[in-house]
This record gives sequence, C-alpha cells and structure tokens, in this order.
Amino acid sequence: MCGIAAVFAIGRSVLDDEDRAAADRMIRAMAHRGPDGDHAADGAGHALRFARLAVFGLADGRQPFASPDGRLLTMVNGEIYNHAELRARDPGRPVTGTSDCAVVHDLFPEHREKVFPMLRGMYAACLLDRERHELHLVRDPFGVKPLYYSRLGDRIHVASELKGLFAGGTPATPDWGRALRDSSFTITGGVSTQTDQTYFLHARTVPAGGGVTIDLRTGEERAWEHWRPPVEVVPSPVATSEPEAYTREYRRLFEQAVRRSCMTETPMSVFLSGGVDSVAVAALAARERELTAWTVLSPSTVESGDFAAAVDTSRKLGIDLHWVDTCDVERGLTAQDWLWVLRCAETPLAGPEQFYKLLMLASARAAGMDFKAILTGQGSDEFNGGYSTVVNLAGDGSWAGFEAALTSRVRRSLLDALPGSYGSLEEAVGPCLRTEWLAERLGGRAGDPYDGYILGKAADLQRFNCWHEDRVASAYAAESRPVFLDVDLVEFSIRLPARLRPVLLDDKRILRDAVRGLVPPEIAERKKAPFFYAADRTVALAMLRNLLARHGDTLVEAATAGAVSGTVLDPDALRSAIRHALDHPLGAGLEQVLRLISLGALETVLASPEGHARPAGGTLSAPASSLSASPGVDEETSRARVRESRPRIGADTVVGLLGDVVLLTPHGPGQDAQETLLIARAGTIEYEVTRDADPALFDVLRALTAPRTIAELAGSTGFPQEQVETAAESLLRYALAELTES
Repeated sequence: MCGIAAVFAIGRSVLDDEDRAAADRMIRAMAHRGPDGDHAADGAGHALRFARLAVFGLADGRQPFASPDGRLLTMVNGEIYNHAELRARDPGRPVTGTSDCAVVHDLFPEHREKVFPMLRGMYAACLLDRERHELHLVRDPFGVKPLYYSRLGDRIHVASELKGLFAGGTPATPDWGRALRDSSFTITGGVSTQTDQTYFLHARTVPAGGGVTIDLRTGEERAWEHWRPPVEVVPSPVATSEPEAYTREYRRLFEQAVRRSCMTETPMSVFLSGGVDSVAVAALAARERELTAWTVLSPSTVESGDFAAAVDTSRKLGIDLHWVDTCDVERGLTAQDWLWVLRCAETPLAGPEQFYKLLMLASARAAGMDFKAILTGQGSDEFNGGYSTVVNLAGDGSWAGFEAALTSRVRRSLLDALPGSYGSLEEAVGPCLRTEWLAERLGGRAGDPYDGYILGKAADLQRFNCWHEDRVASAYAAESRPVFLDVDLVEFSIRLPARLRPVLLDDKRILRDAVRGLVPPEIAERKKAPFFYAADRTVALAMLRNLLARHGDTLVEAATAGAVSGTVLDPDALRSAIRHALDHPLGAGLEQVLRLISLGALETVLASPEGHARPAGGTLSAPASSLSASPGVDEETSRARVRESRPRIGADTVVGLLGDVVLLTPHGPGQDAQETLLIARAGTIEYEVTRDADPALFDVLRALTAPRTIAELAGSTGFPQEQVETAAESLLRYALAELTES
C-alpha cells in the first residue's frame, strides 16, 4: 500500500512551478499511505510523486523506477506475489532490484500490455513511456488497489485517492445525477454493473482488470482490458462430475492464495469476524507465519455471535487475538467523528463496518502494534455462493429461490430503466413483458441470471468492498489483502459447471467442505451473517440512530454547505426524513438518508486542505484504552460488558425530560388526544408516540410531568420496572431526557 501522485502535460505545453506544487500537495494529502519515504521525479512534461509503505524488498524498493536510458518511469502501488516466478522465466534479464513491484517495470518494455495477465497480486500502476509519449494507467483484476485521474485543460492529474486528486486542484463536485440512478447508492435492490462510479463529476477511475493509455501529444485516450470475469461458457479445468474433486482442487487453490498473500517482510495481522471466511484464512496463514488477529466487541457483534466465535476460534487456532471495545464509543459518536470516517473512506456508502475497522486500526497503532499487512475474507461471499441464503425469493434458503431472486433483480433493473414509474410497471404491465425483449431494447443482459450476478458482484467489490478496505487500512499505514480475490481461485469458482452450482455453491458448500478439518466444525457450518449485523438489525443500526438523533442538525448543515450539494439537498426535508427514520421502529430509510447526507458532506470534507488528521475532540480521539487481549473472555463476560455500557438505570434512578422538550396533544378530526402524544424539541415537533405502538413509553411520557424515579414511574403506570427502564433508555437515545442517581 503506497501513494501515487502525478501531473502530466498534454501537447507541447510544459509544466510550471504551480504544477509541481500541485503534485506536492497531492502526495502530502496521501502521506498516510506511505510513511516510509517519499520520492519525486520531475521533467518538462511530468511531475511524479511516490509515498512508500515498505512491505517487501525493503532495501531497494524506492520509486519511481527508472530505466537506465530514462525512457520508462514506473510507479506501482501493491504486491506482485509471483514476481520470483516471472523473473525465473528469463534469468538473464537485467532487474531493477529485489522489490516485487519492480518486475512490472522490468517486463513492460518487452511485453507491453500483455504483461498484466501474467501478474498475480494486487496493484495499481502508472507508467510513463517518454519515447512514445504515452501514459499507461493500470489496475489489478478486482480493483483492490485504487487509481484515479482527471483532465484539467492540458493537464492530467493522477492519484491513489480522491483527496489526493482534489488537493491538486480537481473540483470536488458530487455527481448527483449518476448517484441517484445507482441502485448501490439508493439501495433499491436492482443489479448495478457500474464500475466507473466515483460519485464525483471530474474524478475518473482506472477500470479494474484493465487500463487507460493516453497519448500525451494529442490527449487521445484508449481503454483496454487484461482480465474480465469468465462468465461465458468456459470448460472447468476439473474434468469430472464428482463434487469432491472440485472441492479438493478448491482447497489446493485456496492454500496457494493464502501462501501468496503471506508474502511480506514485515509483521502481519488478520481481521477475524468469526465467520468461516476469515477463520479459514487465519488458520492457513498461521501455518505460514506468525500473525495476530483483530476483532470488534460491540453490542451488534455480541448479539450476532461474531465476537464469541472470534474469541473461541482464536484460542483453538493458537492465534493471539486483540479487539477494540466500541460499546461506549459508538454511543457517543459525534458529527465530527462521522465526518472523519467519511474523509477516510471517501465514499457515501460508508457505514458501521468502516467505523469499526478504523477503530481497530486506531487502537492497534495507539498500542504500538506495527503490522503493515492485514489479511481479510473479502470476496468469498461474492464468488462462493455466500449470498444464496440471503438473496432468496422463496425465503427457504434453496438454490432455486436464489436463482429466482436473481431473475427478479435483473427484471427490476431492466424495468427501472424504462420511462415512467417502475412501481406501476411492476404491479401492472411489468410481468407481461419478456425479459429477453427488455434486455434487447435497453442494452441489458438476458440469458443466465447467475452470469449477471457475477458481473454485478465484481462491480460491487470495486465500488465498495475493495474501495473501503483500501482506505480504512491506508488511513493507518497498513495494507489490506483480500485472500479470496486471487485470480486463479476466483476463476475456478466462476467456471464451476452450472449443474453443480446447487451442490457446490449453495451456502458456500465448496468452501465449508474444503476447510473441514482445518477450522472448528461449528465454524465451518456457521451460517452467513454480515459482519456487525445482528439478527435484530436495529442493534447494528443503533449507532447510526444515535448519531442522527443527537447530531442530525450538524450533519445536515455539513451536507448542504457545498456549492453544488446546497442546490440539490433541501435541509428542512432532510431533517424531516431523519425524524421519520428515527420514528420507524426498524429505522426504515435511515441508511438512505445518511447516504444523501454523506455525499453532500463529502463535497466539503474532501476539498478541505486539512489533511488526514482525526478530529481534535470527539469519541475517536483516544480509542487505545479499549485494547484487550484474549484470555479470560467468554460469552457471558462479553454480554455483561454490553450491559455495562448502557446507561445505569435502576429503581432509584431519576428520569426527567430535557428543558427544551414539550409534550403536546393533537386536536382535529379523527385524532384522539388520549391515545397520541407529540414531542416537540426547541419549538419543532419531532416525534409522535401512540399508545397502540408503545404503551409503556406512552404512559411513561404522560407521567413525566416532573422528574421521577424509575420505581415511581413503574408504580404510577402499572408497567413492570424492566419495561419502564426500556422506555427511559429510548428517551435517552433520542436525547429527550436526562437521568441522575438520587
């Protein structure tokens, strides 16, 4: 994980001092990506900057690499795992050094674009061929490593992160038009295969599995591919119909992928969620080298069982486990904390997962842990059938139900592209239209819906998983390594015969069987559950509910402060949407409104020159106190920790409404003042509580004409003390009440 920044001139123009200063600002904005040294190479038409994180080839990995004749200048961010194998094919070839990334520089002059299909690893490369006046920008097959560029007149700016690009002068203008048509952003359930979405108008991403070649004399661009998911009918390399043979080959390829990912000369760690993916990675990696593991202790990971599973398996595997305790931190999350999360993640799709992982890394660094490479389980669900039980139209977890859901999603995406209301089409004429005709008219895909699903998941990985894993790790000078995104392993899974998918891919059966005997049996069969999401989704969303309830106004101000977003977003409507989501018992619409706020806020957050520092105040400024080690923790202890993090409420606790909170009774036709209460805060009606929806909360509110103890409230309302305590917790969560001990 390193940082690339560069400015190039097009045509006969030459760079001036301001161009070089822009390149300097760009690399400074990404200094967190490369704390082990920064280097530069300047010429009449180029200004190259590189910030290095030294992971392999520590002695001679300085970049940019330069050929002896000065013709080729190369910068590579990432790891080339098969560099030794590639060099062994031609032992007489001169080599630039021992760095794995140097192999790209050494082989490119002979093989040009054909060198990239040879590579096994994760990388983003910027190559300047000064003789041909060509700039080549290239990324690995899954976009694990980022690379962006923009065109400003006769200048091209290139950077590893958006904040780097914007520091050089590229306008940080949100692309609201595309964002609102993107089902990943709006969470509408369609299939999106957009791979070039950056959410900003002037920022362009180099395509994963391909590259962009720019003629610096004319400015002409040419996009090209070196890899794509093999969704066409491609024979599997295993010539048998026996599922066991495929499982054995998968195990071999998985072991190879882990060995490759363990290539480093520095300490290594693993994110351990407690699921089969990360545990299998940890179990194999522990055979290759010494490593530590990290996980999260939070209300949601305790409720889902993730924390208990991580603790238990780390003991059985003999891996030293650490965790960050977020129970108190997430309850006190501030607006400035969230803006910092957005600045790190650079995407409006950021959520609790990014918060948790940032906190893990912050804790590790504060505790002096110096690992630089982090193994993750990203990519397993996408290509091993991990969503077959979650995305299921039949609701029975069957493969047939999964395929039916995929077909429905394809149709929804096609219908959504038609003029008019999608909802009316779905209910009325939608079922009457053949999918094949829709696909032909709208340029979509028909045929095997699983092929479309694979392409959609590959796009998801680029826009979300790989994106945020890279930013989260880079924020603390670390490198994320998604083991399951090994090209050979992924191609094998994609090319499994269609007739064997129900046997091998339903609920990740091929992986579960492949790691049998490697991981504890209860983990091998543990059902799919998204990291941090509990069975009760409201537990996982409590952090975001608290954030919006306590700091929604501040975030709305940040979202509408930008010159563009201020013309797109209505602040009063945003506040109303927040109140509606908070009033809904399941938080319906909460994630959607937060994404609107986040994209708006990113306009100013990423354009600011303040660098990558965390907020001076707020709850995330000192997370190291939450550092723990594994011995002596069981399920009851972790559940007790969650209980302890809640407000201390007992029989003698005094509860009172805050001074700016007023209870109102509605009057009008069809309204029963005896069954409804309106809650106003600072002169604005924010909530409605009815006796039918929550009788205990309704009666507790009516009884709070003055501060009273929990025991007094229980006596006057007739509800058990436990229900009264729950009602009091709700009032505290929405910042409507305060409590003190008598």
